[in-house]
Amino acid sequence: MRCTLFTLLKRCPLRLTTLAKLQWEDKENNNYIDLDNQLMVIRQSKTSTKKKEYRKLPLDDNICEILKQHKQYVGSDWVFPDQNNNRTSSESMEGIYRHGVVAWCNDTGVDYV
Repeated sequence: MRCTLFTLLKRCPLRLTTLAKLQWEDKENNNYIDLDNQLMVIRQSKTSTKKKEYRKLPLDDNICEILKQHKQYVGSDWVFPDQNNNRTSSESMEGIYRHGVVAWCNDTGVDYV
């Protein structure tokens, strides 16, 4: 899950709270991944100024393949589910991110500040 999270953060500069709300299907007023059309649709974010405003972010073939594998692995409606297959909280997403950064620093010898 951490690898997919970091790949998305690298290619789609979004807040962790926005990624925590990602689902695999288009449901009413949600953020979702549309693998068929290679899009990430963001309807809920801190930067939205109007209720009906949303963004469609294109996804390349490589990220779509990573997401397809990730979808099979997680087996949830949520792209980044918690251990009970519910939406991961923003705090948990920050913990996953922090843990990944610390692990990367340890692996590469870079000091974690």
